[in-house]
Amino acid sequence: MTNKRNNEAESTRANSIRILYLAPGPAPLESDPLKNKFHYLSRYFAGDILHPIWAIKGPDARDRLDAMQKASGKFKCHFIFSFHLPPPLRFIKDFFFYLITGLKLNYFSEPFDIIVSYGPFKTGLAGYLLKLITGKKLIIEIPGNPIKSFCYETRQKNTIEIFKANSGKILTNFLLKKSDHIKLLYPGQINGFSAIKSQKVSVFHNFVPIAEFKPSNIEEKFIFFLGYPWYLKGVDILIKAFKKIYSNFPGYKLKIVGFCPDKSYFENLSKNCPAIELCDAVKHDVAMDLMKRCALFVLPSRTEAMGRVLLEAMASKKAIIASAVDGIPHYIKHNHNGLLFQSENVDNLSDCLTLLLEKEKMRDEIAKQGLNYVHQHYNEESFVKKFNLMAKRVLGQ
Repeated sequence: MTNKRNNEAESTRANSIRILYLAPGPAPLESDPLKNKFHYLSRYFAGDILHPIWAIKGPDARDRLDAMQKASGKFKCHFIFSFHLPPPLRFIKDFFFYLITGLKLNYFSEPFDIIVSYGPFKTGLAGYLLKLITGKKLIIEIPGNPIKSFCYETRQKNTIEIFKANSGKILTNFLLKKSDHIKLLYPGQINGFSAIKSQKVSVFHNFVPIAEFKPSNIEEKFIFFLGYPWYLKGVDILIKAFKKIYSNFPGYKLKIVGFCPDKSYFENLSKNCPAIELCDAVKHDVAMDLMKRCALFVLPSRTEAMGRVLLEAMASKKAIIASAVDGIPHYIKHNHNGLLFQSENVDNLSDCLTLLLEKEKMRDEIAKQGLNYVHQHYNEESFVKKFNLMAKRVLGQ
């Protein structure tokens, strides 16, 4: 009984912590509470979410927005629709949305204790100005490799992209120094920047609703890739590797799914190989149905901090092949819950594909190990506890 009272008291104290969360968009929040991270964070926190999203149209638009709000627990959602604007105007509109709405909430509603910025660029800059004005603590979450993130967006670099890369590094370095805490996805994620004190860093995974995945015994003869941008994610490497081995595995296809505004380069690579399907982006539930049915999942990224799809593939009980780059080896252990290949090494990837397609028992064992591994280390409970510990460190509790 005493323990129960202590737990309730701890929960009550923690719930007094209010968070202003700056989300970058554009995907809307989950309308299912069991898939919405703010539903889980509401166990310890309350607050506000500032979130630019794609325009939601149709007669059910208001119902969908209300569903997102209800699914977010003790967090109130504040949306803005700006993605119809060209990038410079979108940046300005989003930036002032974060700044003005954040100040209004702090001074004319319930003040917040912590600002959390997902990303070190637009959201990070807005978070830093809010920190200066309000005196609140700032946590910056780093979703990718800040040095490499601009390097692989496209194959050909132009002056604008080079400028973005250089200015992005300078801005990131400045904001990391000015933040009160940094959330990383893997150790060494901010190597290459000025020395950051270890006591202001937490390392843990991003939220993925692991419990909501229901593995299936169905396995169809296709290798699956899901993600964007395609060049950064190494789609060309995967196409070349698959073309080297597909004649040895008749009946198998390579299905590539994701947003890609210009597929011409990848279509040219796929010529004379009818077993390759280049597909547009699909809704998440459709993508996860494909994940559930594939023979194996491949993520050949040139840079990757975590790869949400890796956790989704493990939760779907699928064997994984991924590049041994950045944070991927932190989540995928070679010959345990996946196979790792040297990034951009086509021959190495084709060997891994051959191995898993030939050895069904090995494929099944890796899939089983992955399912156990993701439920043990990267479940919802683990995320919430680590986020709560991070917040307490920031506030000196």
